[in-house]
Amino acid sequence: MIRTCLLRTGIINLPYRQVPILATNCARNFAVKLDIQGAKNLIKDGYTAQEKKDFPTCLSYFEGGVAILEKSKDPKDQMMLAVTYNNLAEVLRELEKSRISVNQKNRKYGFVDIKKLLSKAEGILRQVKPADKIEEEEITLVLAGFLNTQGLYQFENVKNYTLAQQIFSNNSEAIDQATTKSYNKELIYLELLLLGIKTKHNIAQCQLIRNLPAYDTFKDATHAFDKLTNLYPVNALYHKMNLTMLNSMGLIKLNEKEYEAALEHFKTALSLISGEIKKGQEQPNLQTIALSELGATLNNIATAHFKMKDLQTSEMYFRQALYIYENTPVGLIRIQSLV
Repeated sequence: MIRTCLLRTGIINLPYRQVPILATNCARNFAVKLDIQGAKNLIKDGYTAQEKKDFPTCLSYFEGGVAILEKSKDPKDQMMLAVTYNNLAEVLRELEKSRISVNQKNRKYGFVDIKKLLSKAEGILRQVKPADKIEEEEITLVLAGFLNTQGLYQFENVKNYTLAQQIFSNNSEAIDQATTKSYNKELIYLELLLLGIKTKHNIAQCQLIRNLPAYDTFKDATHAFDKLTNLYPVNALYHKMNLTMLNSMGLIKLNEKEYEAALEHFKTALSLISGEIKKGQEQPNLQTIALSELGATLNNIATAHFKMKDLQTSEMYFRQALYIYENTPVGLIRIQSLV
């Protein structure tokens, strides 16, 4: 059947002995195409498992996708391979950060491979030559996301805050430059803007832990977030990040004994939280995230009033914060420093 197919497609002037070779190559190429679809399905299932925090299953799916994609030389498949290397590194990084052990039986990658996976991803991304403007836009977004993962690895896993800040800063500059261009795909432009805000937030976190001025960096990020949310709907996770940044700015002012300025930031956060809780009737994720920040924000407001010697108001907010902590599941109160 394969031989007939080959002859019908015009390969009739070749010596007969070459037909089986071509038939074998054709079958292999067809098998690769089928495998690539299988890889895409595995990666899609990996994303689903990742969202459910089922990291062992997620790792298995991503490893399966990588094993297939590594056999292909197609530039688009190589691009997908780079993304999946990055996803593998990100899942392993989260597991290592959370001190969750990984069963290495029948598993190719472990914690020791995080840096190697990131290096492989970067090597591919630096070599890929875009076929058109849309593909160039996609590479820009993927590379920016990859560099954010690199920075998080240095910050949360290696604890090299200086290098992490350098990576985030370089990435922030590249994103700022990239977002000055026009984009064929508006979604890519939106994702880049969001990633830019996230990267500024991460820079500020590095500055805080290194005892460097971070207020202006947080301020730039919150202004960018406000501007963006006036134009586009934003994922709930970014609302949480914005609330965290507002509270961080307030705490900086609190430490600088600028209590009125601190209160202004805390009360802005509280106002946003009230709005998110109301929206939560339609979008439960927003309500969950708002509740996770509510206790911390009330506690911050109470602390500011305490510093200002307004003990009656301080007690009122402390009691409200205590009520939230006592009546909210622990899972909702957990606040991540980086996203």
